[in-house]
Amino acid sequence: MEPSGSERLIRPGLERVVALLDALGGPQRSLRHVVHVAGTNGKGSVLAFLEAILKAAGIPSGVYTSPHLHRFNERIRVAGAPIDDAALDRYLAAVRRADPNELATYFEQATAAALLHFADWAALRPGGAPAPVLLETGLGGRLDATNVFPAPLLTAITPIALDHADYLGQTIEAVAAEKAGILKAGVTAVVHPGSLAARNVIAAQAEAAGAPLWLAQRDYRYDMAFEAHSWRYEDAFGQLVLPRPGLVGQHQMHNAAQAVAMARLLRANQGWRLPNEAVCEAVAQAQWPGRLQRIATEPEVWLDGAHNAHAAQAAAAFFAETPGRKPTLLFAVMSDKDLPSIIDAWRDGVEAVVCVGLDDARALDPHRCANTWRAAGVPAHEAPDIPAGLALARDLTGHGGRVAATGSLYLVGALLSAL
Repeated sequence: MEPSGSERLIRPGLERVVALLDALGGPQRSLRHVVHVAGTNGKGSVLAFLEAILKAAGIPSGVYTSPHLHRFNERIRVAGAPIDDAALDRYLAAVRRADPNELATYFEQATAAALLHFADWAALRPGGAPAPVLLETGLGGRLDATNVFPAPLLTAITPIALDHADYLGQTIEAVAAEKAGILKAGVTAVVHPGSLAARNVIAAQAEAAGAPLWLAQRDYRYDMAFEAHSWRYEDAFGQLVLPRPGLVGQHQMHNAAQAVAMARLLRANQGWRLPNEAVCEAVAQAQWPGRLQRIATEPEVWLDGAHNAHAAQAAAAFFAETPGRKPTLLFAVMSDKDLPSIIDAWRDGVEAVVCVGLDDARALDPHRCANTWRAAGVPAHEAPDIPAGLALARDLTGHGGRVAATGSLYLVGALLSAL
């Protein structure tokens, strides 16, 4: 079972989710150990690293992320396990009873179901034991359905880039202002803004809100150059020598460092036992499907859900910096994305592109998609469906080549389901 209504319907605002949660008895009010993360790119990876750190230290956590790749249940996890069908059906039924006119959106219903699940789980934790709940915003921050906690333990903002411009604004500053809406008085925010423009907006809103900031490369610092298979991290609590992150790509060092900073603040401020050994183990072992994930060899097939220019730049940099030929892209994208900017990120780093459609009304038509790539000087082809597109991409790249399926997490999920 999934929430009712269209997942694509976006109606920013907190009034509906607040009314729904009130009708459900306010499950969010029983959650005392919330970590809230906003940002354009890297939210899920940061939470994957933090979840792994907590797990390595023996502390289970509830985690809420979106979208899912295979099944809706993946969005709501406790101790690494997706919610089971019976529990999900039970919570969604409660949500529907509390919202008989279905005023809440798909995401608001999903958020309410997740908070019910986490509240029941937290109530069963031994007295005094941490019950961390790690929440990823769905869209923006200020008006996101997850922004119903006046005093989380910690907030974080990952790099800001242009995305969802119709809802968040046409400039980095406007997007940053929406993301910074999760900042709360007296609650430390761990921030890797990604640009000076975003940093200035976030810093100003943090000052206005009374939220202390921990800024990347100011309050926590790390060396991007690997020494053999390790790298250095430092903050006010001391230094760490960390292993190469389990998630590949240079950008994952930023995400791992941000998660380490969050864990060290939780240890210092909450007294949670998070030994350095657990931090190191988790950084090396963290996993997050669909983010530069290799699923086949000869030719190599990689999955990456990069769906905006900033994320595409990170993925393109990975392929440029690692041995091997330029990849052939298996590509699909939503029609509301800035395709020319995504193409600019990839243009010099691909051999060819195979465009496919998705089972989604918002997906860009493959013919129009391919024509846009061709206009940019990139050889582009079309395929009637994802399996045919993958077969064509493999044929085009040949033995010893690389295929990268990218442009949308919905493509990644559909491809994983088809394999």
